[in-house]
Amino acid sequence: MKSSILILYKYFADLFYSILRLIAFINPTLSVLYSVRNNLFKELKNNTENIPTSGVRIWVHVASVGEFEQARPVITALKNKYSDLIVFVSFLSNSGYDARKNYSEASVVFYHPIDTHFNAEKIISLLKPDYLLLMRYDFWPNHLLEAKRYGTKLILVAAVLPDNTYYFNPLLKRYYQDIFQLFDRIYSISSKDTFVFRNVFKCQRVETAGDPRFDQVLLRSKNTSKVDYLKPYFENKIVLIAGSVRTQDEAILLNAWQKLKKRPALVLVPHEVNINNMERLYHDLHNRLISKGQFPEALLRKRISN
Repeated sequence: MKSSILILYKYFADLFYSILRLIAFINPTLSVLYSVRNNLFKELKNNTENIPTSGVRIWVHVASVGEFEQARPVITALKNKYSDLIVFVSFLSNSGYDARKNYSEASVVFYHPIDTHFNAEKIISLLKPDYLLLMRYDFWPNHLLEAKRYGTKLILVAAVLPDNTYYFNPLLKRYYQDIFQLFDRIYSISSKDTFVFRNVFKCQRVETAGDPRFDQVLLRSKNTSKVDYLKPYFENKIVLIAGSVRTQDEAILLNAWQKLKKRPALVLVPHEVNINNMERLYHDLHNRLISKGQFPEALLRKRISN
């Protein structure tokens, strides 16, 4: 039974996202959010019409690259077990989609639609998923409710409930409890999270399964050919790797790193991997480090040129 909170969301979401679309004309971030989805359903229809109707259909949704890396070992394990598995993968972020749009294990990779009731009905009618695997977070109620109505089994994977986050906010706690209880099964990353799901959010279909990100790290550690060119720069050194770093994180990280008397080698991977952002980061690093002889400029230029 749907809660009053989710019913209110369902009826006000269309109005809210219509207002956001208007704001998108003057907001660059929102403009990208809508523009990359302009032909979503047309492209998705073309990409799904020749997919066999037989077989188990699973929709995996991730927010961005980090969550996708958690999903990869799960998808691989399922594909190895079920030969007729059909996988659809959706991304919220354009950086995640751009990085993994050619993922070979999926029949289709696409942007998650804006969370309106109409979009939810349309996407479910196209995908007809038997299962929806949602990685970690990024809950879109209209799509979850429509999938539930269709008969899709909802599974939350790599679920985590960090202390002092908005899940426990008195104004939002009931909302998230209603969201969590939509799932037919929740797999948490630790026994502590399992306890909180059961005792705070009253979800009983929860079990501890660990973090699949570690499985992916282990798998990638066995194939180092892609990063062999880095070996001369970092061999026999302590290396600090900062992944999916946003602009606001860079200043904090680099300021602290520069102040260290004994600095480790640094690998900095920005969240937005595109030429404009890489050029911006290059110039920042140049001003900070290269002028002082502290950074291998040749390596940096090689990565930008590639």
